[in-house]
Amino acid sequence: MQVLLRHHLPFSLLFLIAFTSCNIKSNDDSKTALRDSVTRNYLMINDLTGQTDTSNIDYKILKAYSTNDTAFFHQLQNNLDKKSKERPNWDLWNSDVPLTKLQDLNVDEAYRFIFSVVASPSYDVVTITKRQDSIKLYYVHFNRDDINYTPPKITMRDSARLSLEQWNELTSNLAYGDFWGLKKENGWRAKDGSDLSVIGYRKGYLPNGIADKYTYVHRFASSTLNDAFFYVYFTLLDKKYKPY
Repeated sequence: MQVLLRHHLPFSLLFLIAFTSCNIKSNDDSKTALRDSVTRNYLMINDLTGQTDTSNIDYKILKAYSTNDTAFFHQLQNNLDKKSKERPNWDLWNSDVPLTKLQDLNVDEAYRFIFSVVASPSYDVVTITKRQDSIKLYYVHFNRDDINYTPPKITMRDSARLSLEQWNELTSNLAYGDFWGLKKENGWRAKDGSDLSVIGYRKGYLPNGIADKYTYVHRFASSTLNDAFFYVYFTLLDKKYKPY
């Protein structure tokens, strides 16, 4: 009996490995099929409603992935390569602005205003955060070197506490400007004027099914967000820090 077991043990082990591998492959195939099926249904339903912004890059990527559109991804890669080398001054991401992302600040809600004038080597960033009853404003002034493309440097900084009334005025102005409903870009820019980028974050509450909320909006010259920015820049920010 012992000899019989020794002879059959390798086969049993191989059978177990093969059976397990088949199950894993089957589970992976099932997950892939579910993912592809739900994605196709999502795109079909949204296309039929006519209420989806199909020009949004996230939507385009999802649809191209679903249809295996390799031409789209080749073009996207070319655009990414070009963008990494030819960044416009107003295209301010976290690698350009050395500040902690809003979603990493451990706050309930936060807004960041990034303002710059075309052809100016500097820009201002005002971040306003709320955590329970604590509301704070942080200001930094950056200078950038557009000739040598060195990282931006902070030349001024300050902070202050705000009241609940000031916070309510700010969020009312943002709501009036439909901040959370705006597209990230509107496709318009000129050679003379100013750029305003506004970033917002709201912490979710998973027990109630409320997810974190985050958005980024850039506008050139006048926009519906001007009232909120003017309130921050001309009322909340100390006058000594206003270069414009």
